[in-house]
Amino acid sequence: MQGASLSSTLNRGDKLDATLHPRHSGHKKRCPECRHIFTSSRSDAVYCSQACRQKAARKRSKAAAGRRRQSAKHVTTCMDCKQPFVTVSASSRYCSQACRQSAYRQRREQAIAELVRLAERQQFSGQKVKEHVQRWPLSRLNKALADAKRTK
Repeated sequence: MQGASLSSTLNRGDKLDATLHPRHSGHKKRCPECRHIFTSSRSDAVYCSQACRQKAARKRSKAAAGRRRQSAKHVTTCMDCKQPFVTVSASSRYCSQACRQSAYRQRREQAIAELVRLAERQQFSGQKVKEHVQRWPLSRLNKALADAKRTK
């Protein structure tokens, strides 16, 4: 094969070395993340490795989140203590976990009181109903209230 020409080598079906074909020659680039010079077989490659690509993506994500946090501050009033507070989310209703819990407990007590009133109207012992439902979560109390109102 030493005396064979390039065309005869190609005619026999042998593969052409990648360095001989201009489309497969490496593209020298500088990675914007680590500043390392690398050779890529793809003309659209930007980063030298997957690690650099992921690192750059994390930086972009953190920067975008910071911009959203700075621009999306809302001033609203707490539905429990009625004090104004600054929030990132437009859907926040309470200024703290304590206010959220306090409001939940108030709604729960109102549901229990309503169940007791309905039970007394139907000639059940209100105290027994209250003792029975005292540890129920609000979602279960609301279902019981809806059922009691339907059978009323």
